[in-house]
Amino acid sequence: MDEFFCKTRLFWAITRIIFSILTLIDIFAKIGDNYRYTAIESIYNFLFFIYAVLLFIIGINEIREKETNTSLLFITGITSMIFSVLIVALTMNHLKSGYFLLLFLNFAWMILVGLKDILGNHFYVEE
Repeated sequence: MDEFFCKTRLFWAITRIIFSILTLIDIFAKIGDNYRYTAIESIYNFLFFIYAVLLFIIGINEIREKETNTSLLFITGITSMIFSVLIVALTMNHLKSGYFLLLFLNFAWMILVGLKDILGNHFYVEE
């Protein structure tokens, strides 16, 4: 696993940043539309906002090849795995046809990002 994550380090950093930006755009677009959140949706969006910010910070640190706090990585890794399972569980009953592949790719990406974070941020090529 270490070699896989080491060779694809830049991919994970860039996709983290893209995923976090798209998540933040989605959260703020709903606020701009005067969307009325239920209490559960508000909590979910707040937690997802924090998760997106953490992904952005870790992505920037990976591009800069800076070490990230291991406890922050562990928390983000566990959160990635929990959110991936929750997203699949909450959307399976309401999934439109043709979106299964997108849901699966999102699930796989979040699980792999979670594994990368739990294993640590030491995947730099040493020469």
